[in-house]
Amino acid sequence: MPAASTANQISAADGAWLLASRPASATLASYVSDLQGYEEFRAALVRRRELPHGGVVLVINFGAAWRVADPRRAGQPQSYGSFVAGVDDFASLVDCNGRAFCLQVNFTPIGARRFFGLPMHELSRRVVPLGEVIGADADRLADRLFQAPDWAGRFDIVERAILARLARAPLEDGGIAWAWTRITHRGGLCSIAGLARELHCSRKHLVARFHDQIGLPPKSVAGIVRFNRALRLIGAAPHPDLASIAAQAGYFDQPHFNRDFLALSGITPGDFLRARLIDGDGVGA
Repeated sequence: MPAASTANQISAADGAWLLASRPASATLASYVSDLQGYEEFRAALVRRRELPHGGVVLVINFGAAWRVADPRRAGQPQSYGSFVAGVDDFASLVDCNGRAFCLQVNFTPIGARRFFGLPMHELSRRVVPLGEVIGADADRLADRLFQAPDWAGRFDIVERAILARLARAPLEDGGIAWAWTRITHRGGLCSIAGLARELHCSRKHLVARFHDQIGLPPKSVAGIVRFNRALRLIGAAPHPDLASIAAQAGYFDQPHFNRDFLALSGITPGDFLRARLIDGDGVGA
C-alpha cells in the first residue's frame, strides 16, 4: 500500500502555490525517492537556483513551459515542457513564466538507469525533452495524469507506469548499486580506491561503470552527497555555524567547504544563507 500523500498550500501577496508529495511505495524505494505535484500561481516570474542533489528528475508538465539556464554555458535559457534532468554537479537556474503545473518523479540514478534504459552519461549534466527519451509514451502518460482527479490518483498512475517499465528492464549492476548506497549512507566520506578493491576491479573500471549506471564518476558523486549533507545541517540549524557544519559534513576545514560549495552551487555559503533568509522557500538567482 502506498504511503499517504501530503499537500501544503501557501498564499502570499504575489500569488499562491501548492506542493503535494508522497514517498515512493516500498516496491519502488530503491529506484524512486519520492513523487511531487506542484501548482503555482504568481504574478511575477520567480527564478530559482536548483542545487545538485545526486538524483535524476523526471518532470511531466501540464502547464506553462519551464525555462532552464545552465550558468556554465553561454546563451539564453532553454524552454521545456516535460523533461528529464540527469545527475549534475552544478546548479541550474529555473523559472516558469505563467502557471506552473507539473508532476515530478525523483529517481535514484540506479532507478533512472533501469527506467530509461540509457547509459546515464547520456543524460548527466543535461536537460532533455522527455519525448526524446521515451518517445510517444511521454504524451500518453501526460494525458492520463492530467485527466486524474487529484494528486493521489496521479501518483498511483505514475507508479504503475514506472513499475511496468521496470518489469521489462534488465536488472541494475549490483556492484554499482552497492557502491552508490555505500557512498550515500556514509555522507560521501568514502575511499574510491577502497570501493574498487571491494568490487575487485580497477579504479578505472569503477569509473567507467559509474559513468554508465550513475552518470558521473564516483568522486563527483561523493562530493555531491557531502554537499547535500551540509545543506541538511544548514537547514536543521536555527543559526547555522558554517565552521561547525563544515566539520560535521566531513570537510577538512571551512575554506575547503567554501571552495566546494562555490564549485557546486555557484554561490558562497554566506550568499546561500542570505538568499534563504530573503526567499524563505528557495534560493534565488
